[in-house]
Amino acid sequence: MAEIEIHELTEQEWEAGKSATLDRLGCTEAELEEMAATGEYASPRHRKAWLAIKPAR
Repeated sequence: MAEIEIHELTEQEWEAGKSATLDRLGCTEAELEEMAATGEYASPRHRKAWLAIKPAR
């Protein structure tokens, strides 16, 4: 079995990655959160992004 490599991000790296993802998707975090609330995502990429960046609740 292959080893899993884990990279820990700083808060700055996390925010930069999240911002770049939202820029690529062409939406804001609030818009993505609204898509999640309704279950109606603009694309599968939007859903995957939400699963990756959603706040822990």
